[in-house]
Amino acid sequence: NTWLWQALTVGLFCYLGGCAQAWITDRHIIEDFHSNRYALPALLGAAMLWVVAIEWIARNRLQKAIIISALLGLSIIFHLRTMDDFKTIWNNQLDFFWQLSWRAPALKPGTALLTEDELFPNQGMFSTGAALNLLYPQSSQKTDADNLDYWIYPMSSRFSTPGVSKHPLDIGLRTQFRTLKFEGKTGDSIMVYYDPQRADCLWVLRPEDADNPSLRTITRQVLAASNLEQILPEAPAEGYPPTDMFGKERPHGFCYLYEKAELARQQQDWDTLLSLSEEANQDYSGVIDVFKTPHEWLTFVEGYARAGRWEEARDLTYTARQIRMGEYFPYICSYWKQMSAETPDGPGKAEALQAVSAELQCDKY
Repeated sequence: NTWLWQALTVGLFCYLGGCAQAWITDRHIIEDFHSNRYALPALLGAAMLWVVAIEWIARNRLQKAIIISALLGLSIIFHLRTMDDFKTIWNNQLDFFWQLSWRAPALKPGTALLTEDELFPNQGMFSTGAALNLLYPQSSQKTDADNLDYWIYPMSSRFSTPGVSKHPLDIGLRTQFRTLKFEGKTGDSIMVYYDPQRADCLWVLRPEDADNPSLRTITRQVLAASNLEQILPEAPAEGYPPTDMFGKERPHGFCYLYEKAELARQQQDWDTLLSLSEEANQDYSGVIDVFKTPHEWLTFVEGYARAGRWEEARDLTYTARQIRMGEYFPYICSYWKQMSAETPDGPGKAEALQAVSAELQCDKY
């Protein structure tokens, strides 16, 4: 009994003293994921208080064993869930950066990436921004080594103001994290969309994607700022992305074909786009029902259309429309209208356009 009172007194002192360091600096332990580190000084006291509580409640060794076993089991479950969360985040980070390197082999210095929200839970944009500056080499022309060439910004927490839609190209961007600095503007930015829950691959968005139903209003407001000329088609130097940081290159699956097809379309390399479209159609159209959105397939539809193979473009559109039936019809109709305007007349074009318009009821939109 004497020990219990001593442990209770010392435990309370250590617990409150540990918490006081956060309180007097106006920190809040439950504010966000990273703030739980402020609880570390209080853990010694908390452990002593748990021991006091178990000794106080349990009347014999069996009761103590049951309580401790239950707490240990809950602790193991908690750590396994934490491990699984970090594994998922890590895999998503690797997928994002490798897909970005496929889609954008190099970026012009001063480029900012704009996103809807933070890409990875509990990481912080300074972590993602730092990784972006390691994915590509820094410019050799810089006069200040502390100036970074790239950064990334979530729009939902920064740009949700009425004026954004009026002047999306004139927003200055400036970030300083300790000694590191970045300066740019939205007109020198590219907008990216990455959400493994809602899409299969990383998207580099264009102003023409405004009708995409997967995008939120704030993204549509700033789409005009997505400047694909910031993307350079050739890799900057040997050894990038550095595999000692980003791991071995990810398997060349569907998303590899999609990112390379998007790059080929940007470069107006229609032969490469057609080749990638044929490969994607052959390897993945049979399992198209497992995909989350038809957006990625429209690039391959365009590959056939640019080659004048309108019947195959129509058939692939019919296949892709199975995903999220109806929701994407206005966007697909808009996409076909744009393809029709940008491609020359040829055999089967008018018939394919009329068939898709009738099938998707494009006149309603």
